[in-house]
Amino acid sequence: MTLKRYPRTVINRLRLQVDDRSYEVAICFCWCAALDEYLSLSHDLHEKERERFDKMDYERRRKSYLLGRHVGRSAASAVIGHDQRSDIFIDQGVFHQPILVSPLLPNMQLSISHCDDLGAAIVFPEAVPMGIDIERICPGKKDAIESVITEWEKELARNFPFDYETFLFCLWSAKESISKVFKTGLTASLAIYEVASLERGDNEFTLYYKNIFQYVTAVFIIHHYVCAVTYPKNVVLNSESMLCFRRSLQELWQVNSQPDLTQSKGQILKMQDV
Repeated sequence: MTLKRYPRTVINRLRLQVDDRSYEVAICFCWCAALDEYLSLSHDLHEKERERFDKMDYERRRKSYLLGRHVGRSAASAVIGHDQRSDIFIDQGVFHQPILVSPLLPNMQLSISHCDDLGAAIVFPEAVPMGIDIERICPGKKDAIESVITEWEKELARNFPFDYETFLFCLWSAKESISKVFKTGLTASLAIYEVASLERGDNEFTLYYKNIFQYVTAVFIIHHYVCAVTYPKNVVLNSESMLCFRRSLQELWQVNSQPDLTQSKGQILKMQDV
């Protein structure tokens, strides 16, 4: 695990096992609240990213762009094994999905999420499609989420050990996460991503889908945030790997002074991850 104190960044690498093959992935979480911290991230932009960044007019969009590129580039550098940021370009596809471009990372892909001043990214081989999402548990959005989930999913809340609001955001984040695997976002019918069941593990909840049985989603609850990671069902993620994901988020509360993730400054709203 790698810790960087400015801005607060946590990077972890882990191996996924599929039958007799193993694959390396890297995850990165970053908390970036101060303006000077955001400005420091602009120095690492690829020249093509800089061109796009310079054309952005709105501060909120510029901040989310910097945060997303930082966590994506940090995770990609971890896979390489050393910092080669100048050789990493994060492009944007026709569906606004992030595309990892680097001669040092052939056949590797990237998923990015950001919420408030918290960013997350996971870099993985294309042989093992994955997606990541982060959401802040916000009571004001409860009714909107409840209006789009199925009656069966509401029944699942009866077996959820936390409050109903937390359950709703776990569900929403999981659907955001799996939609990134298919690179559509939540533009398709949410009924496609209906959750069939959930299981409680030592460090996470695992969600299974009614219509997409090839994938599962692990959901982690840290303070007032929910993080969802979707991966193929036949991938072996043992308890140590799950703990790695959870610890990566927890470490943000232990680097320097603890960030106040419970109070959003209102400067950055949840946007489409690009």
